[in-house]
Amino acid sequence: MEIRDKTTAYEIWTYLKEQFDTNEFTDLMIVVRNLKKSQWDQKKRTIEEFYQEFKTSRITIKEVSGKELPDLVLTSLLLCAIEKQYPDFALNVEALLSNPSIPSNQKTFEHTFGRFRMEYYRRKARQEEEEDETDFGVHSVQQKEHCVICNRIHRRGCWVKYPELASSDLQDYFKRKHQEWKAKGALKEIG
Repeated sequence: MEIRDKTTAYEIWTYLKEQFDTNEFTDLMIVVRNLKKSQWDQKKRTIEEFYQEFKTSRITIKEVSGKELPDLVLTSLLLCAIEKQYPDFALNVEALLSNPSIPSNQKTFEHTFGRFRMEYYRRKARQEEEEDETDFGVHSVQQKEHCVICNRIHRRGCWVKYPELASSDLQDYFKRKHQEWKAKGALKEIG
């Protein structure tokens, strides 16, 4: 249908507005560019703020364009954003995403961000343990033990079993993990 098929001024105006309205296109471009430029920097924002940036952008794109941003595109933008600080992780996830034997429910943005969140907290916990080791000295008298709960090696108690031992910014995460293990009944079996 063309403009000459329109009979009223309102129909003509609506048609022209649909054809040449650049506000929506501009909004869409700004959102996509911001996502493309986004880089993970834990000094500038929390991991939850980083997550919300992606979720908000996805919602905005859907509202403006009327179409859902494909999950793979959002996941690719996430991998680009974390690649500088987590190159090995990004490469591993990319390999998993291209593996045809991996179920499609593990190839979603939510699943990938969940894996990134776990990797972030794992590295943060490891960094804190290394800082503790330097506080105690290289030849600390405390023995490290293999943990049967989280399958890691600890010098102190397991943060999944004892979330109150974690630093205050990590306690919420480990309290959730503790509840998950409790719900499974795994904590009762171990101790």
